[in-house]
Amino acid sequence: MKIAIASIGRFHVADLARELSHLGHQVVFYSDVPNSRLQTFGLTKTKNITIWIVTLLSLLQKIFPKFLIGHTQLIDRLRISIFDWLLSFYIEPCDVFIGMSGIILKSGKTAKKRFNAKIYVERGSRHIHSQQEILSTNPSASATVIDHWIIKRELSGYDMADKIVVPSNHVLESFIERGTPRNRLFVNTYGVDLAMFPWTPVSSQSSLTAIFVGAWSWRKGCDLLQQIFPNLKSLRLLHVGSMADADNSLVNGIIHVGSVHPTKLSTYYRDCHMLILPSREEGLSLVQIQALASGLPVLCTDKTGGEDLQMLLSNPERIKIVPAGDLNALQTAIESYLPLALQLRNQKFPDSDRARLSWGEYGVRYDRELRQECSEGVSI
Repeated sequence: MKIAIASIGRFHVADLARELSHLGHQVVFYSDVPNSRLQTFGLTKTKNITIWIVTLLSLLQKIFPKFLIGHTQLIDRLRISIFDWLLSFYIEPCDVFIGMSGIILKSGKTAKKRFNAKIYVERGSRHIHSQQEILSTNPSASATVIDHWIIKRELSGYDMADKIVVPSNHVLESFIERGTPRNRLFVNTYGVDLAMFPWTPVSSQSSLTAIFVGAWSWRKGCDLLQQIFPNLKSLRLLHVGSMADADNSLVNGIIHVGSVHPTKLSTYYRDCHMLILPSREEGLSLVQIQALASGLPVLCTDKTGGEDLQMLLSNPERIKIVPAGDLNALQTAIESYLPLALQLRNQKFPDSDRARLSWGEYGVRYDRELRQECSEGVSI
């Protein structure tokens, strides 16, 4: 099939573009990412088209963040509007057009009208209204407020799509609760680069350590970790990632490392015994897949996609799930799950399970969906 994929930034759809091209499809990837950088992520068989004016706006945000305080919302609107408008002119004939939610509106309508293309909208988080409801309970003064302009575009994209693609069943449920028919939703769990995250046994010299990877934020439940770990004498927590809106005062039991390049994450997983992810809202966190592939058991909430990952494993006990936002349940689970987690950490993670967590399997599932939905009238 001729497949167009569009995104501002790489996100997981760059991995999708690579995998679908490896499966024989003619893929064009439209983004603000330079071709030279995309090549380093394996997009060598795809036709990569960069919309440079959006690239410049993205660079402006990174280089002059302090000078753009108060204007970030305007820049984001400009990036999305310009990208979508130019894409509606640039887009080449395609059977399927896949794009990130809230971005492909004019371009999606153009592809549908001009080429009779099937439109697949990728939504990585819960339905925008559900996400808004959860984030609105954040007590922080710097809490994220979703731009009403973004909300309007998200909803328009849901209406336009032939299929809305989501990464987990808790995200799927948030759409069904708001009236989206099940047959317009496709669940496909993300993957991981297995070469980047090899299975490694934990060193016998390593101190008993759990790891949390990501922004230190209320959305990811870090305020709960801040309360729990001073009370845990036998276990310390290593935080790898940036500081955000959660309390980040130094407390006993928590070590903040800061952000590291993704290629360096494996060295941190190697020295830890389990991953803890207490997110209040997250479609499907990739760090869970990275940790599992590296051999770490995972303790997460029911709003992280962990239940979907359980279904891919021969031993579902490698993932422990607790209710999101429940301090007592999280602390009890950490203490009770730790002995089993240590036992599982010292067992080799099955190669068959690792294979099911790969981007390759993610691409195969997507390919199967497209062939099923688009076979009529499409040359395959």
